[in-house]
Amino acid sequence: LCEVARNPATPAPVLEKLSKRLDNWLRREVAENPTTPVPVLDSLSKSADEYVRCAVARNPLTPIPLLAALSKDTERLVRWNVIGNPSTPVSVLEALAEDKDSNFRSAVARNPSTPPMVLEKLSTDRESLVKEAAISNPNTPLHVLIKQVSSKAVGVRRALASQSHRSSEILHSLWKDTHDSVRQAVASCPGLTKTQLDEMLQACELESDLVILLVHPNLGVRGVEWIVDKLFPTPAAESAWYRHKLAEASAEIRAAALADKVTFYHGKDPNKSVLAKRALAPLMALCAGPFIEPERLVKVVGSTDWL
Repeated sequence: LCEVARNPATPAPVLEKLSKRLDNWLRREVAENPTTPVPVLDSLSKSADEYVRCAVARNPLTPIPLLAALSKDTERLVRWNVIGNPSTPVSVLEALAEDKDSNFRSAVARNPSTPPMVLEKLSTDRESLVKEAAISNPNTPLHVLIKQVSSKAVGVRRALASQSHRSSEILHSLWKDTHDSVRQAVASCPGLTKTQLDEMLQACELESDLVILLVHPNLGVRGVEWIVDKLFPTPAAESAWYRHKLAEASAEIRAAALADKVTFYHGKDPNKSVLAKRALAPLMALCAGPFIEPERLVKVVGSTDWL
């Protein structure tokens, strides 16, 4: 019967009959069915079962008056489902944007129907979760986004990166960001055009950033060729990524790198590292360890990496 209740081709009289069953699971399926008649949804919205009311709140064809009523439901979960409904009216979203619960305000900030004025207010919310959600919303006004370019919060800049395609100021600023995750978020922005990607290539130094751009669906053939030509012929010692990582390494590792000690091992216990799950650590331990216990070698001798 649940399959019948959720089937959009089920006739209205059948759905109405099923909605009167005592089985709440069945009634939830009817409540979420997009072809359920409005009078039936009205009746189900008054159900004693909160999950039935949640299903009505989720239904994109639930009438606005019912959604408005459910937005004031005593159960938190029902109100939460109203926020996520793309048909929820602006007036309801505006009211829920004032909710004391930051999770509710964050959900309003993510809703594609939330108006720009509400998003502008939420973009200055005291809770980072709300602020980042508002900044990520495509309806947020551009002038609001540009104000966030100089934010000291990495999470805010990372959220702003998803809007990089909308402004050259945002794009150029965040593409120079010192935080790896921000640049990676910029490179993964789905709205970037071929022209914007080409500009980013010319300004890119770190190979790790180039690799992310390489898989962008909007990157043209010429851009792919440019990345390949830059990545493959570059000696490791001249790599910007290598120099960046070397600068962050300990003095011991830097000294080993300068001495060309390719198999340098800086762990404390090579016998322990031999059994590590990472592919590189055991090999480095074997090369560096003065003595590896035979019983440990027996455990890994079948590995093709070891052979």
